[in-house]
Amino acid sequence: YYDFDRDVVQFPGEVGGKRFVCRVSREALDDDFGAEKESGERHMEAFRKHRATIEQIAGNKFLRAPIEDISLVLVKSGDLRNPN
Repeated sequence: YYDFDRDVVQFPGEVGGKRFVCRVSREALDDDFGAEKESGERHMEAFRKHRATIEQIAGNKFLRAPIEDISLVLVKSGDLRNPN
């Protein structure tokens, strides 16, 4: 779902049986996934279209990147180019 307060799409994630909350920023959807070119509900459409890639990036960040909160992963602009 789109969280208007945080300006992110939020979705559940799971890696190795560990569950966590994933978010992808509006900027990432615009910059890395072309949401600015989509029509209508552009951010949700871009998320749906690229969900597998976004989930893979979130999973990689959960496994490899230092994160402050182990129950939350944020996919940010540039993470597609720099997945770790």
